[in-house]
Amino acid sequence: MSLRALALLLLCAAAPGYASRYEVTWTLAFDAKTKSALGTLELGAGSDKVRSIDFGFAPAYSDIRANGTLVRKGARTMWTPPAKGGKLQWRVKIEEKRANGAFRSYFPGDWAIFR
Repeated sequence: MSLRALALLLLCAAAPGYASRYEVTWTLAFDAKTKSALGTLELGAGSDKVRSIDFGFAPAYSDIRANGTLVRKGARTMWTPPAKGGKLQWRVKIEEKRANGAFRSYFPGDWAIFR
């Protein structure tokens, strides 16, 4: 075995495992009056393994808040949850009209279509 192969083998064996599991609950509560939804991401069992989560929120997202630490830089939002658990919330505008008048997403009140 070459010295290079041995070094690579030792490096791989010493690397920490990043395949840990943790529970996540996503919820979305629709608000017909504002044509928006309140989104929530809540960490459950195994959340102590989560160091941080990096999000790229589009301009349709607002009122982003969380427990733990939340740092926004441009379109990026970095969330460092507390040691156990953690909850991130945001509001997202559902109805979006394109420049040509067609809808990218539509929310008339009692139903919604979006991707």
